[in-house]
Amino acid sequence: MPTLVLFALALRRAARAALPIACILSVAAAVVLDAVSPLELPYALAAAGVLVVLLARRVRRRARTLETSARREIELAMLLVVAAFGAVVRLDGSLDGPLYPAILVGIALVAAFARPVATFAAVVLAAGIATAAALLFVVRSLRRIRSAPAQHISVLKVCGRHSVRSSQMPASGWPATRSPRSVRSAPYSS
Repeated sequence: MPTLVLFALALRRAARAALPIACILSVAAAVVLDAVSPLELPYALAAAGVLVVLLARRVRRRARTLETSARREIELAMLLVVAAFGAVVRLDGSLDGPLYPAILVGIALVAAFARPVATFAAVVLAAGIATAAALLFVVRSLRRIRSAPAQHISVLKVCGRHSVRSSQMPASGWPATRSPRSVRSAPYSS
């Protein structure tokens, strides 16, 4: 076969193998966005539908065969972690509530029944989801602070200037740092 045809077939195989991982990561991104600020119901239902379909297909495929490839186990492990995060975020409203151990149970299930590489993928994905949610929460909070009313910012500036000036004055009243010229012209009096 010509080289171009072989390249096209290899590219098609690679895209087909990467499609489930891309779908899992897109649902994970929706879970992260839902953790930062709740998604509207249609978007949340669409993400949950994609997650349920992917999970059902992977579980059914895993149940049919005794031995599966590492790629399929990684996909199933990642789906379980995303499903655990999605359930915790939807039921609890955040990632720091009493339902958070459900994520750890999901990772423990993966560790008990899957290959070590699938467990590693699940842990990396869980860490990535938690880190992304925390970073987006911080960015969102910084945007709120930046868009605060001008009065609050001016009060903060005045308080900041006052604290800087008061930290430069020692108890005796002399400036804490003086230039050599001011030392010669105004010696200490004791």
